[in-house]
Amino acid sequence: MDQHDIEMTISDAISALQWQIEMGADEALIDSPVDRYASVIAQQEAKAAAARAVVDQARTQSSIAKPAAPAPMRPSPSAPLGAAEAIEAARKLVETCDSLDALKTALEGFEGLGTLKTSASNTVFGDGNPNADIMIIGEIPEKQDDVSGRAFSDRGGLLLDKMFNAIHLTRENFFASNLVFWRPAGGSSPTDGQLAVCKIFIEKQIELIQPKMIICLGAKPVNILLNQTGGISRMRGKWIEHKFEYLNNSIHIMPIFAPLSLIKTPAQKRLAWRDLLEIQQKSKAF
Repeated sequence: MDQHDIEMTISDAISALQWQIEMGADEALIDSPVDRYASVIAQQEAKAAAARAVVDQARTQSSIAKPAAPAPMRPSPSAPLGAAEAIEAARKLVETCDSLDALKTALEGFEGLGTLKTSASNTVFGDGNPNADIMIIGEIPEKQDDVSGRAFSDRGGLLLDKMFNAIHLTRENFFASNLVFWRPAGGSSPTDGQLAVCKIFIEKQIELIQPKMIICLGAKPVNILLNQTGGISRMRGKWIEHKFEYLNNSIHIMPIFAPLSLIKTPAQKRLAWRDLLEIQQKSKAF
């Protein structure tokens, strides 16, 4: 101990210790070094050995008394089908439908979509004139649609009517439907399997209505119907001429902003008005 240490007060000593702690010197030194890396490795090896012991014990017990495998359960007629089975069942079902009424009855009785249908209040088949040249297809029913069973009965539907009224078209001039006929729980997005099944029904609806023009509200309907990808900002306002294999003539398809997206983003209404004018011009040719 030198003269400086002797002259340090208790307060000085405490201040010095606090300074050392702040600098990271929070451990006392010992005579021999400690290999902390080796300590960590030893702990890891001990944990691994314990885990191996548990696995080995489980394997031993399984080999001593392995229970017989349960007999496979046969699904009841009302049990949800897998995607492949549901698609096949939907295809067979629509083959028997020769009218929209028959298709609606088939949809209401279809049990192959599990929670998509059981969580919904109603089957939302469509609304408007089934003999019209124009068909409008959205994505999923909204909450009010699910309650009423009528397509586009919510605030988005009211805006849809105003949009088409502005170009002198009403529900007497078009039939409005959705890609999916049941509202998913909480308004969530349908699964790929559910969309594949619903595609069969919407295509049958198109076949029975025989529209000359389809207006897709948002990107999802056109992507599913045409097996493509793309966002609505890139696709909107552009006519797509498509020949469905189940129709004799090609159909003119126009993707536009969905009404609800216009409510959320009013700045898009200017572009939406351009699209409506294109639709008005095309409809005059029919």
